[in-house]
Amino acid sequence: NNGAIAQVIAAQLADINPDQGELYQANGDALVAEFAELDGWIQKQVETIPVSDRNLVTTHNAFRYFAAAYGLDVKGALSGISTEEQPSAATLARLVDQVKEAKVPAIFAESSTNADVINTVASSAGVEVAKQTLLVEGPSTSAETMQTMLISNTCTVVTALGGTCNKESAPI
Repeated sequence: NNGAIAQVIAAQLADINPDQGELYQANGDALVAEFAELDGWIQKQVETIPVSDRNLVTTHNAFRYFAAAYGLDVKGALSGISTEEQPSAATLARLVDQVKEAKVPAIFAESSTNADVINTVASSAGVEVAKQTLLVEGPSTSAETMQTMLISNTCTVVTALGGTCNKESAPI
């Protein structure tokens, strides 16, 4: 929970620098409120996905936490396609079977995913690859904070699974 993390950090900073303790606490409280509001917004976005399509197949296990928090079912993480190496024919066949078995409308890549391989897997399985990659390595130039990263990933997942993401209504 990002809010709980913010509280712990604020308390630790206040212990280290008591003169600024009130400032750290105020900033920690603001972050807790911001993450709580963002949590509610994410839930509303995910609820627009048809119930039968609330399934994830990604290239990274990190989304198990997101899925558990928002009522999605992880149908698998496609290991073996997050490098530039070309997987064997047997590995490709296994990945295609995994996607077909998951019965998802789309699969998700991250920035380090081998685009040729994931596109081959998706095409062979008869599904789409989400247009935008998922951000898994933390804030970056495309999402400068944890909050904007969560908004970006939420809209990527919701849109690819047939829901409607209202980015303009995001609390950040």
